[in-house]
Amino acid sequence: MSETKKYLSREEILNADDILREEVDVPEWGGTVILQSLTEDELNNYEEEGIKKNGRHYQSNLERLRSRLISRCAISPEGLPIFSAKDVQHLAKKSALAMNRLFDVASRMNGMTKSDLEELAKNSVNGPVDDSSSDSL
Repeated sequence: MSETKKYLSREEILNADDILREEVDVPEWGGTVILQSLTEDELNNYEEEGIKKNGRHYQSNLERLRSRLISRCAISPEGLPIFSAKDVQHLAKKSALAMNRLFDVASRMNGMTKSDLEELAKNSVNGPVDDSSSDSL
């Protein structure tokens, strides 16, 4: 017997509660951190932060990669962000073990694979910059 597929309507897609939340124990800090997956817009902004213009080329900016993602994903029990962009520099000084644990969960929640990150690091310089006056990608 074959299963009947359910095709989603526009309303069902737009109204779906598809943002993931996960609690991560961080014994180094004596408690638990709640991480929330990013929206498409938030992920695009995070990825754009990871690209910088270097002369006529774009270069991956891996600086504080973990801190930037964790600062965007960590929320309070009420669902509010607990960090701002100003906190990234402070998070970068925290335990690498704790940060890696959180980064692994945040990456998984946002569909970022280990091979994606390896590719980003390996191919840090892309093609020439468009000669137009626009700074957008």
